[in-house]
Amino acid sequence: RRPSETNCVEYVFVNDTTFDVHKLMGRLIEEREYQTVNGIYRYGTPYFIHEYCSDYVGIADIDGLIKIIKAYPNEKIKVYYVKANEQVRGKRAIERGDNMAEWNRRLIADRIDFSDEKKSELNKVLKECGQKEFEVIINDK
Repeated sequence: RRPSETNCVEYVFVNDTTFDVHKLMGRLIEEREYQTVNGIYRYGTPYFIHEYCSDYVGIADIDGLIKIIKAYPNEKIKVYYVKANEQVRGKRAIERGDNMAEWNRRLIADRIDFSDEKKSELNKVLKECGQKEFEVIINDK
């Protein structure tokens, strides 16, 4: 996590052992590992979050979001795709003090993870579950 991130604010942070237990017990709807310049970063969305919250905001890549939608096909899920151009995102990364090698790795990965093909697949799954297509929010300021 970044030094500016606080547990239970931006994300819920757990140690590797806790994450592995949730994964082995099938408690994660989706999970992802990123090999970053700072080591492996792991993210996941637990099934049990739904037990504690009726309304909540989650952040996921498209593959993860598709798994979440399929896990809860009868729930009302509103999907927003927050888009910022690469120059704006790069400027934000510099202002945050991000490692530039990591920023470049992430930029390349995001071009794949958020490709037009994957966005079309997401809209197809949303439609199959009776949901509206995702809305795009431009965040270039």
